[in-house]
Amino acid sequence: MTKKQWLERAFYLNEEIQQLKIAKDLAVQMNDVADGNAKGYKEYTRMLFKKIDELLNISKEITEAISKVENPTYRTLLTARYINFKKWTEVAEDMEIDLRWMYRLRKRAMEELKI
Repeated sequence: MTKKQWLERAFYLNEEIQQLKIAKDLAVQMNDVADGNAKGYKEYTRMLFKKIDELLNISKEITEAISKVENPTYRTLLTARYINFKKWTEVAEDMEIDLRWMYRLRKRAMEELKI
């Protein structure tokens, strides 16, 4: 797995976490409707919490790896893209740099990133 692929997991993790939270909320509501007597809903809710925790741990690994990048410009660039889920054009605009220069910085940031 390349560094880029390793970081891009964050995009999918975020979406999956959001969907699991919706499912968890529904399961909690169903358990409440059943007055807490629905064993299946409790088990399902526990399983959802466990999966959400697993995904959050992966997200935490990505955040920690980015935070260890020494160069603040590289760190800002990686954070904007892989933690805040901005498009590269938005990152360049926010950082007030040319898109081509931003791609050069991205390459350097990836070289500095340790996974």
